[in-house]
Amino acid sequence: MESSDETFSAKELIIAQRPGSLRLETLTPLGQPGFYAAIDGKDLFLFSPSENTYYHGGATPHNLGLIFPLNLGIEQVVSIFLGSVPLIDYDADHLLCTVKDDGYVIRLMTKDESTTQVLTLSREDLRVVASETYRDGEGLTLSIDYRDYEMIGEVNFPREITVFLPPDKTRVRINYKKVEFLSEIDSSLFRLSVPQGAAIVPLD
Repeated sequence: MESSDETFSAKELIIAQRPGSLRLETLTPLGQPGFYAAIDGKDLFLFSPSENTYYHGGATPHNLGLIFPLNLGIEQVVSIFLGSVPLIDYDADHLLCTVKDDGYVIRLMTKDESTTQVLTLSREDLRVVASETYRDGEGLTLSIDYRDYEMIGEVNFPREITVFLPPDKTRVRINYKKVEFLSEIDSSLFRLSVPQGAAIVPLD
């Protein structure tokens, strides 16, 4: 992860479920969880074992920034973690597809024409390799690159995803070592109970 102020890396266990459920466990060098985060689509729960402190608040972009430096909504974040493209609320009448030598470019636009999303797809298998979102008066606000695709079961999944937020000068690169698709996920994973004796800190 890179921002205008620092560069750092972390090893994470990620469990994600559409539309907005997420669990992250930051692993120590020994492979043990050192920090827990859970989001059920509405609320955010954090627990730091080293501080024995439990945090709870709404799953807002501001609070999400406490666990990853992406100023995005939770549904957008989950979509990215699942190797998908978060689409703008585009109008079907504002859709244009252009054929290039090496693939296709699809241009989406909101009904009021204030936001444009440009998707670049590979020619051979129609994989999304890039997504760029532009807003009037702001220029490029979000760029996502998808690389190193691999067939996992019946899904062609990008093992490397790079998210760039020009307004925040933040770049996050996600490199997956192991990917598994689960038929069912226990919903309790997306909430954290207050550990005994933990200090409780509200985020809102």
